Amino acid sequence: MTTAHNKSSGFLVGMGALVAGLVITGWLLGNSSIVQIQPEFASMKFNTALCFLLLGLGISLVNSTKNHLMRGCGISVSIIAIMSLAQWIFGINLHIDNLL
Repeated sequence: MTTAHNKSSGFLVGMGALVAGLVITGWLLGNSSIVQIQPEFASMKFNTALCFLLLGLGISLVNSTKNHLMRGCGISVSIIAIMSLAQWIFGINLHIDNLL
């Protein structure tokens, strides 16, 4: 990969993690204007923001020696995604949308 590609991908990962961090902060503070940009738009759920943050962290660790942490981020996101999909497919409520 070229240096320009590394810089641009690093910037995009950083921006995604920043947005995720802001949304998580909005949920923790109870500030709906951070979580939901417009009243008619759907809000970003805490789990979604957490997954974005974990993916950003995992991607930023690709070239580091912390492979166990990178894998942990990926596995965590996969578990949340599988549980969300199972809720939708089977019509069950695992209460992962109400973690906060």
